[in-house]
Amino acid sequence: MDSAYIEETVRTVRVSYKKGETLSKEARLRNLTSLLHLVRDHADDFIEAMHRDFNKPHLESRGYEADNIISEVIYYINELDKFMEPMNVNDRSLLLLGKKTFLKPEPYGVVLIMGAWNFPLQLTLLPLVGAIAAGNCAVVKPSEHTPEFVMVLTKYFNQYMDQDCFRIVTGDRHTAEELLEQRFDYIMYTGNSSVGRLVMAAAAKNLTPVTLELGGKSPAIVDSTSDLSVVAKRIVWGRCMNGGQTCVAPDYVLCKPDIHDELLQHMKRHLLDMYGPNPRKSNSLSRIVNDKHYERLSQLLKDKEDHIVYGGDMNRADRYIGPTLMVDLPEDDPLLQEEIFGPILPVVTVQTMQDAIDFINTKEKPLVIYAFSEDSAFIDRVISTTSSGATVINETMSHAGIDVLPFGGVGTSGMGSYRGSQSFKTFSHMKPCYVDPYYKYFDFSVDARYPPYTKSKERVISLIMKRFTNSEKRAILAVKVAILAVIVTLILKVS
Repeated sequence: MDSAYIEETVRTVRVSYKKGETLSKEARLRNLTSLLHLVRDHADDFIEAMHRDFNKPHLESRGYEADNIISEVIYYINELDKFMEPMNVNDRSLLLLGKKTFLKPEPYGVVLIMGAWNFPLQLTLLPLVGAIAAGNCAVVKPSEHTPEFVMVLTKYFNQYMDQDCFRIVTGDRHTAEELLEQRFDYIMYTGNSSVGRLVMAAAAKNLTPVTLELGGKSPAIVDSTSDLSVVAKRIVWGRCMNGGQTCVAPDYVLCKPDIHDELLQHMKRHLLDMYGPNPRKSNSLSRIVNDKHYERLSQLLKDKEDHIVYGGDMNRADRYIGPTLMVDLPEDDPLLQEEIFGPILPVVTVQTMQDAIDFINTKEKPLVIYAFSEDSAFIDRVISTTSSGATVINETMSHAGIDVLPFGGVGTSGMGSYRGSQSFKTFSHMKPCYVDPYYKYFDFSVDARYPPYTKSKERVISLIMKRFTNSEKRAILAVKVAILAVIVTLILKVS
């Protein structure tokens, strides 16, 4: 799309925002309902399109994409009153006596949402749910790497959504660059860290706030106290779901030598159960999304036959790469340095569990750290001594679909978060508001702040500004109780 069209698109949406067309509760509910019908009415169309793009299994498309969005929309329709309500923050201190202080959520304005191809429905429309609930207008750009999906989404988005307030813009990276030349009030990008840096640089020109949902190498630590069969099953499912093309997939496993072989045997058995002796015939395994990504993965496996202990089969014709387990890779191998984004899982041995933690801490902060253990002390150590977007114990992937947990990274794995209640906060400016309803009656109460300054005024200001410690609060409470007791005693004597 040319720059003139993009400029006109952003201008149209901004005019609508300035008219306040998305601000009222009624408008937000109407737009959320439109989005709900869009996904509900055409879930099957989206599912079939994603299947045509990269053989995405129907269960994964419906359960982890369409149903996820529907659930979030219903959540916001049910809870919108609560989210729009100002939050009272008056702490009843002397400074705020008789005042009203609250946080008023207001939309940022015109939001740019840049989706990703690996979960094209969810990662394009789920952020839009929070943006709409918060009262924003939005321009949405889906990834060009799933063309069948983009065609279907564009058709129905234009039919269901208010075109004055919500626009979809399609195209390649040049279109994305043109969009980033425009001024937005908030940008949300999901994708890789290289493009994330470009998005952040473009946003900086206008001091536009951003949420960046990126990725990284998410490790899985396995200790000997865990049930290795269950652990193996959960790890290989997390690695191979969506063809391994998931930002929160376990990217490598760390375990001690004493459980290494047994863990691998369980992994092999579960992979055979899940995908059969010929995974290429399985209807449960996605294909790699395009030729570029297929070539990248095939190069990562090139000349590494000695390290492959399961799988390793490939077929360029349909971009198939089978579930693959690898061992004994040198630490500087690209498979242990780059995010894999495919159904390939290296298993790395460490001498102690502390070595596993140290190994993780030498790397960039991952999107998630998985740890499998029944040792509570070790679990606490993992949570307390590592840094990541999330920490998940004895499970993989599931945290990303739970709306009470914000989803986001830290460092090179991202910044900011969304999903569930956090989405409303992400797309809202929580504006501090201070109201003095009795200003003309009690102006004498702030006389001490006005010049000319004196020592007595200084003492009054210090008292007003003072924040009491807990011990001081207890002492004041004790004095109040004592005074109250004296008053009650006097009343009883008089009566």
